[in-house]
Amino acid sequence: MAEENDDNKAHESGHNHKEEAGDAELQQHYLDLQLLEAQIKELQQQAEAINSQVVEMSSAIASVQELSRDDKPKEALVPIAGGIFAKGEIKNTKNLVVSVGANVCVEKTADETVKLIKERLYELKKYNEQLVAQINQLSRATLSVESEVKNILRKKGSN
Repeated sequence: MAEENDDNKAHESGHNHKEEAGDAELQQHYLDLQLLEAQIKELQQQAEAINSQVVEMSSAIASVQELSRDDKPKEALVPIAGGIFAKGEIKNTKNLVVSVGANVCVEKTADETVKLIKERLYELKKYNEQLVAQINQLSRATLSVESEVKNILRKKGSN
């Protein structure tokens, strides 16, 4: 009889140990899911910011092309600061001053400016494709972890 109780205790102990291991595994998967979801959210925010830049650059191309269409001076609103503008006139519509980084600006023709914007636009779109690929990869990993969690829960329910 004492031997039978020892067997039951050993069986229960083994069962409890498996249950604790399953719980620890579930907790780890839950943490993994939270991390994956945070990474996906961050990448989605980056992709949204890039999409905004793409729209802005596309608009800039149209503006530069419209501005340089002819040599006539154009009226424009010149930004002063924080939503304050002054009315002005653009006399030279063929050349623009373009920031090339590190607080350096150079004068470029409208065509050169459009070419530069298109190059930047291409790079942004390429980077956005990489972000989308990373998001898809993380989404697949999320589905895999979710599947593992379901399997663990299914096994737990059958015990």
